[in-house]
Amino acid sequence: MLGARLTKAGMNVITGFGLGVGHHIVNGVLEQLDKEGTQTISDRLILRPFPYAIADAGTRKKRWRSYRRDILSKAGVAVFLFGNKKGNNGDILPSDGMLEEFKIATEMGLLVVPVGATGYVAREIYRIMFSIRADHYPKITGLVTALQALSKAGTPNQIVSRVIRFIELVSEGMSSSD
Repeated sequence: MLGARLTKAGMNVITGFGLGVGHHIVNGVLEQLDKEGTQTISDRLILRPFPYAIADAGTRKKRWRSYRRDILSKAGVAVFLFGNKKGNNGDILPSDGMLEEFKIATEMGLLVVPVGATGYVAREIYRIMFSIRADHYPKITGLVTALQALSKAGTPNQIVSRVIRFIELVSEGMSSSD
């Protein structure tokens, strides 16, 4: 749903094809492009799947860091959802990779959209962003309310609508201040 709504709103999507989420985002983008009659997806969707089959942990970490920087360098907005992974024994763990992506996104000055309602690391990023909102987000009427809405439970449709509204609010606010 998120991929489709971002696309419908005229946004392009870049994804590292994260486990559990990536294929849903891609399917949503493709469904929306199909509805629009768009045959060329290369302008609207960039796929940068992470290479999982790297045995050496140090090499894998270095390669993934490079991938994260590359993916985020092509973005203007970074949406953070969930942020959990399965440990070796099946436990649910926080995604340290998402924390790294968050750090890179803020260093690059991207619009960070922390969907705290999805829990896990996204909730922690939401808490950080809410506490530093005056330093990171432009001063726009309604921004605090829209940001708070990203942390509230709701149906998938409600949460996606809040994400789109937040991005549009910030985009409109930034363009009107130019």
